[in-house]
Amino acid sequence: MDFFKKTVELAESLMDSVVSAKEKMESGRVYSRKEAKGATGEISVSVTAHGTGEVLITLGRTVNSYPAQAAISGQEFKRGERVRIEEVGTAVMFVEKLNVAEPSEPQAPPLTQPEEVATVSTKKKRK
Repeated sequence: MDFFKKTVELAESLMDSVVSAKEKMESGRVYSRKEAKGATGEISVSVTAHGTGEVLITLGRTVNSYPAQAAISGQEFKRGERVRIEEVGTAVMFVEKLNVAEPSEPQAPPLTQPEEVATVSTKKKRK
């Protein structure tokens, strides 16, 4: 009986390890730098008019840091500024100002329009 109990414990431990490894593999997708094109990021080291700074980009669940330069010559970006990756170069990400009209995250439509809101009377009717 003791042998059977130990075998079951070993099998359960092995299954836990397999499930844990599977979950890590599923969530650990490797992203290519090329997939950063069009993504939004945040400047972590200021980009001067003709210099190189640094941008943080989230790909999947991982925050990645890349050298960054302005996509349009002469533009500058301060630390904390939100940008869009215009082009992925061999050594740097070329960034541009994030258009305020374009939301950085998908926006959900409003639940109801003001004219569609129905009012409910709380008064009781008398018979």
